[in-house]
Amino acid sequence: MDYADRHRKELSSINNLEELGKRFLPKPPSMQEFLAYLRKQGIRPVSSQWEECGDILMTQIKAYIGRNTRLEDNGFYPYLGKIDNVLQKALEVLYVPLITELPESGFVLAPIRSNLDE
Repeated sequence: MDYADRHRKELSSINNLEELGKRFLPKPPSMQEFLAYLRKQGIRPVSSQWEECGDILMTQIKAYIGRNTRLEDNGFYPYLGKIDNVLQKALEVLYVPLITELPESGFVLAPIRSNLDE
């Protein structure tokens, strides 16, 4: 991405997600800058489509800027996760503990809706 190339030195100095969020991503490319880039590439977004998808695209740009740091995927998914409903659902499913132990009784219970014989 042209933006990442122009800011390579600053991006390469990012060491953690907090630093990325505070130092760099508060000032990602503006929508106007991105729309100008699209026009330069010969792409003319339809206004109604841009209104529907513009915020999603700008969030994706932030995610890709995060990926262009030494954080790589660790700088990508926290931003993409804000808009990616598939990723959000996967994290929700994966977060369910596989086994819950009740400390006072010592019994171990399977998660709800589980069939341990499968």
